[in-house]
Amino acid sequence: MRSSVAIVLFFTILLGSCSKDKSGLQAIAPTHMSSYLLDKVEFKNSNTTAIYSYNADSTLAEVFYNNELAPSFTAYAYADKQLTRTAVNGEPAAIYSYTNGYLTTVTSSGKDSATNGYKLVFSYAPNGMLEEMQYFTADSSGMHLHTTHLYQYNIDGLPAKITSIGNSVVTTTVIHGYSEECDFDAASLMGPAVSDDLYMIYNYSLLTQLNRLPAEIVVSRAEGRNAAVVERKYNASFTITNRKLEKIKSVTTYSAHPSNEEGDEWVFHYK
Repeated sequence: MRSSVAIVLFFTILLGSCSKDKSGLQAIAPTHMSSYLLDKVEFKNSNTTAIYSYNADSTLAEVFYNNELAPSFTAYAYADKQLTRTAVNGEPAAIYSYTNGYLTTVTSSGKDSATNGYKLVFSYAPNGMLEEMQYFTADSSGMHLHTTHLYQYNIDGLPAKITSIGNSVVTTTVIHGYSEECDFDAASLMGPAVSDDLYMIYNYSLLTQLNRLPAEIVVSRAEGRNAAVVERKYNASFTITNRKLEKIKSVTTYSAHPSNEEGDEWVFHYK
C-alpha cells in the first residue's frame, strides 16, 4: 500500500443479468452502490482527515481532504448513478465514458489537458473482466501511448499478475494475497493520479470488479534485456467487520533501501 492520502480500496460490483451486443461486452447494472456510507477517514501518518458527503441517492458528492498544509477537495458527477466527471478544487479533472455499463475511457479535462493531459482506454474479456488498460499521455503533438497494462487472474477471478509495458521497461506486479471480502464504493476512495505507482491496480475499472483488498503486492522491474529486479513490496493487514472496513495498517519496503520502511494506518468512520 501507499502512504499517500489518496489511498484506493476495492469494493463489490453488483453484476446484473446480462445480454451481449456486437461489441462482445455484457450489459451490466449501472449502479455500483456500497452498503456503507463513509463519514471520514483518518490518515494517521500524514495528519490528514478525508471528510465525505453524499447526494440524496447515496452517490458520493465530495471528499474534502482536511490537511493544514494543503487542504483540497474532489467533487463527483453522475448520470444514472454512473460516475461521469470529477473535479479537483473546483477545476475539471476527468471525464468517464461507458459502453453497456463498462468503463471504456477516462480522459483528463483540465485546462492544460491538450498539451499535458492523459487518456486511459480499457478493454475487457468476453466474461467482462478487465483485460487491458492503455495509458496515453498528451503533448503539443497529440496523444502518445505511454504504457500498456495486461491483466491475469487467479482461479477466484482476482488479479494475480499485471504486466506493464512501456519505453523498453517491463514492470510486473504480482498480488500474492487478499483480505476477506469488504464492501466499498469505488469512487469514494479512488486515487486521483494516473502517475501513482500502483494505479494499475487502483483504477476505477478494476475497483468496480473486485470485493477484496490486496494484502501482499510485489513489484519487479526489467529494463531492456536485463533480468527483472524486485523494486518494492507492499504488505497490509485489515480490520473488517460484517464486510465493513474499519482499519488498514500497511508497510512498504524498497529493495534498494530495505531498512527504510514506510508504514501507515488508516481508520474508517461511517455515517
